[in-house]
Amino acid sequence: MKYGLLLLPLAAALVRAGALPGWWLPELALLAIPLRIWYWEKGGGRLGDFMGGVAHVVLFFSFLSEFVNPFAPIAVGLILGGWWLVERWLYYGLRRHVPVSISAALAVVAAEFFRFHFPMGGVPWGSLALGLADRPVALQWVSVFGEQGLGLLVALWGAFAYALFKRNSRWELLPAPVMTLVAIVMAAPPAPTVSTVRALGIQGNLSISEKHGDDVKTLRSYSAKEVFLRQAIPTVEVLLKYPSVELVVWGETMFPLPVVPPVGEHGAEGFMRRPWRHKAPDQIENERLRMLAAAEISRLLGGVGCNRTFIAGAHYYLGVPKLEGPEWSPRASEFLAFDDSGTLIDHFSKTKLVPFGENLPFRGNFPGGDGVGNAIYQASGLNPNFVQTDDVGPLKFKGMVLGGAVCWENVFEKPFRDQAKAGAEAFLVLSNENWYGLSEEMDQMVAATKFRVRESGRPVFRVANTGISGLFDSAGRLLGALPRGKEGYFIADLGRISPTWSTPYLKWGWLVAPLAAWLTLLGAVASRLRIWLVKRKANSSA
Repeated sequence: MKYGLLLLPLAAALVRAGALPGWWLPELALLAIPLRIWYWEKGGGRLGDFMGGVAHVVLFFSFLSEFVNPFAPIAVGLILGGWWLVERWLYYGLRRHVPVSISAALAVVAAEFFRFHFPMGGVPWGSLALGLADRPVALQWVSVFGEQGLGLLVALWGAFAYALFKRNSRWELLPAPVMTLVAIVMAAPPAPTVSTVRALGIQGNLSISEKHGDDVKTLRSYSAKEVFLRQAIPTVEVLLKYPSVELVVWGETMFPLPVVPPVGEHGAEGFMRRPWRHKAPDQIENERLRMLAAAEISRLLGGVGCNRTFIAGAHYYLGVPKLEGPEWSPRASEFLAFDDSGTLIDHFSKTKLVPFGENLPFRGNFPGGDGVGNAIYQASGLNPNFVQTDDVGPLKFKGMVLGGAVCWENVFEKPFRDQAKAGAEAFLVLSNENWYGLSEEMDQMVAATKFRVRESGRPVFRVANTGISGLFDSAGRLLGALPRGKEGYFIADLGRISPTWSTPYLKWGWLVAPLAAWLTLLGAVASRLRIWLVKRKANSSA
C-alpha cells in the first residue's frame, strides 16, 4: 500500500471533526464520503481505516483531555476507532451489488448508527449532522428524520457529489434529492404554545473540585452545606425579587445532599450507606435524610404555601439494613421534583449512563469487574456502579407533564422520543459539564439540544452548572442563555405544548436511520455469504 494513501482517511477524519459545532464549517461533512471512496477504490488498507477512525474520535472527543489526563482522547480513540473498519467491511460487502457512491454513504451511516447504540448503550457523539444544528433549514428537516436521518441525508449528498464528479449513472444522483424533497414537504411547523410555566434556572458555576469537597487550587475543603448555600443564597434572593416563579431548577447533581425514596416506595426504609475514597463510610438513617432534605428545600422555595416546585438532579440511594459489612446502598442518578414542603413528589432515573463513568459492561458482572470499578474509582472518584430504578419519565405534577434528561442523555434521541410519546409538554435538561472545562463540548451539547427540540417538537429549558444554560423554543431557536463559566440565574417562561402534538419524526421518521443501517448490514452479510457459498461450491467441484 502506498503510504500517501493514508492521508485520505486522515483528511476524512479532519473534515468530519471540522464540521462539528464550535469548529469550522458544518458542510465539510459532505466531503467525508468522497474521501472514503477514493481511499477504498485506490486500494487503501485496514491500517489507514483504523488510523482515520482513531483520529476522528480523538478530534471529536478532544475535550476529554480536560478530564483525568491529556491522553484520555487517545485511549477512547483506540477503542472506538475500530468502527471505521466496520465502515470498510460494510462497503466492500455492498459495492458488488450497489453503486460505490451509495455503498459508501450507507456504510458510513450504518457504522455510525451501530456506534450510537452498541455496546453499553452506544456513543452518539460526533455525528455527520451535528454541526448543521445552526442551519434553520436543517432543523426543519430534523423534525422529519431526526439527527441520524439527517446524517443519512448528508452522506447521500456526499455520494451525489462523488457520482456527479465521476459522471456516474444518473440513478446514483436520485437518492439525495428525493430524500430532501420528502424533508421539505413533510417538515413540521413549530408546535403552538398552549400555556407557559415560569422557571428559574441557577447556574452555580462550581468547579468539580469545589463540588467534590477538595479545591486543589486553594487547598480548601468544601462541605455539602457550603455547596448547597452557594446556589441557595442567589436562589432565595431571586425568588424575593420575582415571586411569580413557579419552578426552581438546579443542574445535574447540584443538589448535594443524598436523596432517598419517599415513604412507601421501595428502598424507603433502612439506612443510606456509601463508601468514600479518603474517609470513613456514611451510614445515615433514611428518615433523617428525608427530614433534612425536606427542611432545606422548603426554606429554599419560601415555605409551605408558596406553591413552587423544586427540580434538580441528585444521587438517589435505596435503603439497606444497618450493617458493618460490605453492603452499600444501590445508587441511581435521578431527576427529582419536590413540592413546597420539601416532599419528593415525582422522580425518574437517568437511563443512559456514561460508559465506565457510571456503569460497566454487563453491569460489572464479569471476572474482575469489581477490580475494574475500584480502579476507576481510585483514579477519578467516579464509581461506575449506578443502577436504574423502575421509575421513568416524564414528571407529572400540578397538572403539568414535563420530560427530562440528565447530561449525557442530551445526545440520545430515545429518552426524548419516549417521553414525548408519553405526553411530555416540554423538557428540562439538567447538566454539569465542568468535567470538560469551557470547551467546544458545550457547543456540541447545545447543538444536540436543538435537535432534540425539533425531533420531539417540545421546547427545552437547559440548566447547567457552568453553562450553557438557556431556553429553546419549539422551533429549536436559543432565545437566551447565560455566559459559560459565569455564575448567574435565568428566568424563562417555558412554553408547554399539547401532549398530543406529534412530529413526523415521532410518528415514523425515527425508523429511517435504523432501517437503513440494518438493511445495509443484512445486504453486506448476504453478499459475503453468497461469495462464500460460490467459492465453497467451486472448491467442492474441483
